Formats: sequence, structure tokens, C-alpha cells
Amino acid sequence: MLAGRSQTAAPRPQAARGGHARFLVFFGLLLSAVLLHCSWDADAAEVTISNVEPRRDVTGRIMDAHDGNILSWNGLYYFYGMGYGPCVENTGILPPRNCPGIYEKMGEGCGFHFNHTINVFSSPDLVRWTFEGEALPTAARPRGVYFRPKVLFNQLTKLFVLWVNMLPDTGGSPLSAYPHALFVSATSPTPTGSFQVNNRNVSVAVGGGGDFTLMDAGDGDAYVAYDAWDDGHRVVVERLSDDFTDSLGATASSGTVSPGSMEAPILFVRRGWFYLFFGHTCCFCAGGAGSHVWVSRAALGPWASAKLDINPKRGGIGPFGGHHVVRAQENYVFAARTRGANGANDTTLVYTGDRWSSAPDQLKSHDFQHWEPLQWNDTLTPPLPLLLTGVDSFTLDLTD
Repeated sequence: MLAGRSQTAAPRPQAARGGHARFLVFFGLLLSAVLLHCSWDADAAEVTISNVEPRRDVTGRIMDAHDGNILSWNGLYYFYGMGYGPCVENTGILPPRNCPGIYEKMGEGCGFHFNHTINVFSSPDLVRWTFEGEALPTAARPRGVYFRPKVLFNQLTKLFVLWVNMLPDTGGSPLSAYPHALFVSATSPTPTGSFQVNNRNVSVAVGGGGDFTLMDAGDGDAYVAYDAWDDGHRVVVERLSDDFTDSLGATASSGTVSPGSMEAPILFVRRGWFYLFFGHTCCFCAGGAGSHVWVSRAALGPWASAKLDINPKRGGIGPFGGHHVVRAQENYVFAARTRGANGANDTTLVYTGDRWSSAPDQLKSHDFQHWEPLQWNDTLTPPLPLLLTGVDSFTLDLTD
């Protein structure tokens, strides 16, 4: 009986081996098809970016990166931002109430320390961020309080160029140092640095330089937009030198563009139109600031007001009370590489702003940023951005 069973069962393993082989062939073809399909989409990633959760690096640490910019280079995004460290934010009695450090001795008030770091993070997808280190170490730069780093790549010199605003140590308060504020530029052969200072006082036309931004126009020219103490915080645009390390000053200037008491400019180009955003002066203000839109066909103007504020104020009476739709001070607009509606490569311009005094633990290093893709009314001439909505999160279909 046992032998009989063995004989009648003998053919079955052979049949099983044949079925297994056919299964392997089928599975191999299926896997090849899947891998081929994946190869079409390997350079794409749909990511969701939150404005209500702290932005963390790959180790889980909250990113200390504020009022900087994001540069796309060789398939990665580089995020340059000020590291304010673990100082505790306070509310003062005198205005600006969220900025009492301007009245204290230089280097002592939160937001006005000498050891602010210029931090660099890299990411393949705007979500997974890796800390790369300090772009310009404190020991390698002039002594002062630093703000608002911005980095561009110069095609002529093949160097990355960093600009940063600095209040020099005058021995008094930051408020007394503002008339002496200046811009420092530095260069590096790599996007992560470290950068080497080559211009300790950039030659802008107006003294007491304040908030600023840099823009590469894509034609070999780059520009700085800034406000300054000496012109009552009116925004000016100037062309940079060929190597981007200096300004051409009054010889290549728009002249005064904005009304007084404006700062935090954003400058970018889209479809042949140049856009300049700015908001009212706001020293670490918790309620946010506006984003007034001006438009031109050329970076140096003439500029015209679009009579539009994409981050308008709600409530309050005049300058008192209320808050802006997005409680942020505008910072930068960066370009994300995305897939368009027809599947072709496209670019999405993303507004970024700093939500000062927003950290639940009151640490300045943990203050949130607000990011939001700009939406456009392209039926107008010039095309204009729509109002910000203050989204909690958004999704981007990124491409390489």
C-alpha cells in the first residue's frame, strides 16, 4: 500500500515543478512591468507639507531655520535660515511689544544674540530635511547680530553667494545700531559651505540696510531688494555685480519704490513679469504683516502698485488690534519643481513667511513658518496672485 501510494503520487512533484516554473515566469513578467512603470515615475513624489506641525529634520529635531531662502540645486533643495537658538520670547511694554530685545544691550535680548547661526538643511522632497551644518560659522564672520540669509548660485564664477544682514556691535542697544546696519557677502564652491566672507560691507546706495532679498533673473543678472534706515524703510531694487558679491548701488537702481515704513521684501519673476512684495515694519510681530504687490516688466522698474495685499488684515482699528489672514511676516518665494495638469514639468511658486512668537514652548528656535503655493489669476494683465488663505497643509506633485 505504501509502495502503491508512492508510485501513484510520483508524477505530482514534477507537475508542481512545472506549475511553479510557469508562476515564476508570470511573476517575472509582472514585476518587470511594475518596475518599468515605476521607472517612469521614479523622478516624481507627491508630498504633503504641514503648517501646523513643527518642521523637523530626519533625526526628529525641530528645524531652527527662519527668515532665509530655499535654493534648488542638482536635484536637492537647500534651506538656509537663521538659527536663533533656545532663547525664550518675551512680551514687552513698549512697542514693538514682541521685540523688547531692541531696547536691551546688544547681544542680550532674545532675537539679538551674537551667536545666531546660519543653518543649512538639504532635502530631496521638501519634507525629509538633513542638517548640513553652519553656512558661515560665527568664528569666521565679523562680530554682530545676523538676520535674513539668502543664497544664489553664480554661473560665471561657479560659486554659491551668501548675503546676510548684520547689526554691528556698537556697544549700545540694537535700536541704536540700526543706522549702522549693513550687508555682508560670502562665497563657497559648494551649497553647504562653509562660506568665506569676501565683502564685509556691500556697497548698497542707502545706508542702514534692513530686510532684503536676492533674485536671480535667469539671464545672468541678479538683484537685491532692500529697505533701509536712512530712507525711512522704503524699498529699493539694485542690480548686483557680475559675481553677485556686491551691489552696483545708485548706478543701477530703481530708486525708491515703496511708501515708508515697509520691509521684508520678496522679489521674483514669473512669465516675463517681475513681482515685488513687501509689508509694514514688523519687529518679530505675532500678528503678521501684509504682502503688498507691485509689478513691473523690468527688475529696475518702473514699478506700479497692483493695489493688492495678498495677506490683508482682519479686525482692529487702523494699526491697532486685529491680525493678518496669515499671522506671518513674509520672507521668500521659492520655486518647487512640480508636475503640471497635463503631466509636463512645471514650477510652483511657494510663499514662505515667519510666524513670530508662535512656538507653544516660547522658544524662538521653534517658531513656525507658513508655506503656501501661490494661486494666480492669469486672465489679468499683468497676472496677479490670489489672496493667501492660511492653509493648514497642502500637497505638491514634485518632479526631479
